[in-house]
Amino acid sequence: MMIPWAVKTSHRGSTHHNNYHFTGLKLYLRKRLGDDSLSPRQAADAARFERRIRRDDVVLTYDPESELGFTYRPRRPEDGCMVLDWPRDVPLPTGEKRAALDLPPEGT
Repeated sequence: MMIPWAVKTSHRGSTHHNNYHFTGLKLYLRKRLGDDSLSPRQAADAARFERRIRRDDVVLTYDPESELGFTYRPRRPEDGCMVLDWPRDVPLPTGEKRAALDLPPEGT
Protein backbone atom coordinates (compact mmCIF):
# COMPACT_ATOMS: atom_id res chain seq x y z
CA MET A 1 0.00 0.00 0.00
CA MET A 2 1.48 3.33 -1.07
CA ILE A 3 -1.22 5.68 0.23
CA PRO A 4 -1.78 5.13 3.95
CA TRP A 5 -5.12 6.91 4.23
CA ALA A 6 -8.70 6.01 3.39
CA VAL A 7 -9.22 9.10 1.25
CA LYS A 8 -12.66 10.67 1.43
CA THR A 9 -14.74 10.03 -1.64
CA SER A 10 -18.38 10.66 -2.34
CA HIS A 11 -20.58 10.35 -5.38
CA ARG A 12 -22.83 13.13 -4.10
CA GLY A 13 -20.59 15.52 -2.26
CA SER A 14 -17.07 16.51 -1.62
CA THR A 15 -14.13 14.30 -2.34
CA HIS A 16 -10.45 14.65 -1.56
CA HIS A 17 -9.27 12.46 -4.45
CA ASN A 18 -8.88 15.44 -6.77
CA ASN A 19 -7.01 17.61 -4.28
CA TYR A 20 -4.04 19.26 -5.99
CA HIS A 21 -1.56 18.16 -3.32
CA PHE A 22 -2.82 14.56 -3.40
CA THR A 23 -2.51 14.50 -7.18
CA GLY A 24 1.07 15.75 -6.84
CA LEU A 25 1.85 12.97 -4.36
CA LYS A 26 0.46 10.28 -6.67
CA LEU A 27 2.45 11.60 -9.63
CA TYR A 28 5.60 11.86 -7.51
CA LEU A 29 5.20 8.22 -6.42
CA ARG A 30 4.66 7.08 -10.00
CA LYS A 31 7.83 8.89 -11.05
CA ARG A 32 9.83 7.42 -8.14
CA LEU A 33 8.65 3.93 -9.08
CA GLY A 34 9.91 4.38 -12.63
CA ASP A 35 6.64 4.98 -14.48
CA ASP A 36 7.81 6.17 -17.88
CA SER A 37 4.25 6.77 -19.11
CA LEU A 38 3.95 10.14 -17.34
CA SER A 39 3.10 12.94 -19.72
CA PRO A 40 5.39 15.98 -19.73
CA ARG A 41 2.81 17.86 -17.65
CA GLN A 42 2.53 15.01 -15.14
CA ALA A 43 6.32 14.82 -14.85
CA ALA A 44 6.43 18.58 -14.26
CA ASP A 45 3.73 18.28 -11.57
CA ALA A 46 5.70 15.47 -9.87
CA ALA A 47 8.83 17.64 -9.91
CA ARG A 48 6.84 20.60 -8.54
CA PHE A 49 5.60 18.44 -5.64
CA GLU A 50 9.17 17.39 -4.82
CA ARG A 51 10.45 20.98 -5.03
CA ARG A 52 7.77 22.15 -2.59
CA ILE A 53 8.63 19.41 -0.09
CA ARG A 54 12.32 20.31 -0.28
CA ARG A 55 12.02 24.09 -0.41
CA ASP A 56 9.58 24.41 2.49
CA ASP A 57 10.90 21.42 4.50
CA VAL A 58 7.39 20.00 4.86
CA VAL A 59 5.51 16.72 4.55
CA LEU A 60 2.05 16.10 3.15
CA THR A 61 -0.55 15.16 5.73
CA TYR A 62 -4.21 14.20 5.52
CA ASP A 63 -7.20 15.11 7.67
CA PRO A 64 -10.40 13.56 6.31
CA GLU A 65 -12.51 15.91 8.43
CA SER A 66 -11.04 19.11 7.00
CA GLU A 67 -12.46 20.79 3.94
CA LEU A 68 -9.25 20.53 1.93
CA GLY A 69 -8.18 17.15 3.27
CA PHE A 70 -4.53 17.41 2.28
CA THR A 71 -2.19 20.04 3.68
CA TYR A 72 1.49 20.46 4.33
CA ARG A 73 2.99 20.61 7.80
CA PRO A 74 6.56 21.31 8.93
CA ARG A 75 8.88 18.32 8.79
CA ARG A 76 9.71 16.69 12.14
CA PRO A 77 12.79 14.59 12.94
CA GLU A 78 10.68 11.41 13.04
CA ASP A 79 9.62 12.01 9.41
CA GLY A 80 13.14 11.31 8.19
CA CYS A 81 13.22 11.75 4.40
CA MET A 82 9.60 10.76 3.81
CA VAL A 83 7.40 13.09 1.75
CA LEU A 84 4.27 12.35 3.75
CA ASP A 85 3.13 12.03 7.33
CA TRP A 86 2.85 8.25 7.58
CA PRO A 87 0.34 7.19 10.27
CA ARG A 88 2.01 5.33 13.13
CA ASP A 89 -0.68 2.64 13.15
CA VAL A 90 -0.20 1.72 9.47
CA PRO A 91 2.63 -0.65 8.51
CA LEU A 92 5.15 0.81 6.08
CA PRO A 93 5.58 -0.85 2.70
CA THR A 94 8.87 -2.55 1.97
CA GLY A 95 11.40 -2.56 -0.83
CA GLU A 96 11.04 -0.16 -3.73
CA LYS A 97 7.63 1.02 -2.52
CA ARG A 98 9.14 2.11 0.78
CA ALA A 99 12.07 3.79 -0.99
CA ALA A 100 9.64 5.72 -3.24
CA LEU A 101 8.20 7.46 -0.18
CA ASP A 102 11.53 9.17 0.53
CA LEU A 103 13.04 12.20 -1.12
CA PRO A 104 15.88 11.07 -3.35
CA PRO A 105 19.28 12.67 -2.83
CA GLU A 106 19.33 16.13 -4.42
CA GLY A 107 20.38 16.13 -8.05
CA THR A 108 19.13 12.62 -8.85
